[in-house]
Amino acid sequence: MIYTFSFSDEFLNSFKDKLSYDESYKIYNFIIINFIKRDNFFLRTDGKRKKFFKQETNGGNGPILKDLLNKLNRKYKEFPKKVSKSDFLFSNEKTDDPNVISFSKILEKQEDLEEKLDEKYKSYWQPDFKANNQQNKRNLAKVIERIFNHSDEVFFIDRHVSRTLLESKKKFVAPNDIKYAKSYLNSFNYLNSLLIDKKVTSRFYSGLLKSNLKFFKKQEIDIEKALKEFFSNFSNSGTIVHIISKYEAYDNLQFYKRLIVGLINKQLLVMVRTEKGLNILNEENELHKSKRKFDYVKEEIALDDWEDWNINVRYVEPEIKFVA
Repeated sequence: MIYTFSFSDEFLNSFKDKLSYDESYKIYNFIIINFIKRDNFFLRTDGKRKKFFKQETNGGNGPILKDLLNKLNRKYKEFPKKVSKSDFLFSNEKTDDPNVISFSKILEKQEDLEEKLDEKYKSYWQPDFKANNQQNKRNLAKVIERIFNHSDEVFFIDRHVSRTLLESKKKFVAPNDIKYAKSYLNSFNYLNSLLIDKKVTSRFYSGLLKSNLKFFKKQEIDIEKALKEFFSNFSNSGTIVHIISKYEAYDNLQFYKRLIVGLINKQLLVMVRTEKGLNILNEENELHKSKRKFDYVKEEIALDDWEDWNINVRYVEPEIKFVA
């Protein structure tokens, strides 16, 4: 879902001085098409940003390198220090590592490289219907963990969670109410297990309208106590829970969406959407068979959605707030 790439100094210096114009242009195009234009690929540098982008571009293929650096600048992210290695390294050092990409690999095996990137590094996740449930759960865990590993703050957004959970506390409970609540609780355990030791702050945003609060109080439910009990499944990760009641915020389009959002230094890194909700697992602790596709939201859309969320929802005073 999220992938990073880096460059060795030797690769960039040799790009300028040791390639023919045609070779440099072919490599330039390969990087643009397969790394810069992929929404879910980001540039990571081992040193300071300023140092990386001050490469010498005079002489040789300098003009092409200069243009490449300008385009790479848009892909740069200042990842947390816990991210110590990139998924791909552009380098001419001899190695058996398949994710080290050299001049010769690009010039001689471009088609193979592109097929691998298309096949294994997609911007979405969906179950492999040939795999069993445990395999799919492990594969999804790897995708979600990548978000947690590359972020310093994560938001879970699912407006309907709190109401669904409280439905299971009613005096007269329908079987489906119990089933849906168990589904969310199993999913909480799953997400919590992936958050542990990731050095990331996590927040969960859900909603209850005033009419919902009134209804559940008539059911003699201690709402805050019940929600704290449900969200205690996140206790190992210390997730901060926000329950929003203000109608204008609750009714906001972004709050309707089911999202996992990753931030770096308060800035948006990634927004992942699932149309079916964050109850990823069913009441039997298995992935829902009819679900769940996770889509990476394109940056231009995600930035607009995130601005809308920040203005209209994020800083609204919650009706209930607590640490799991």
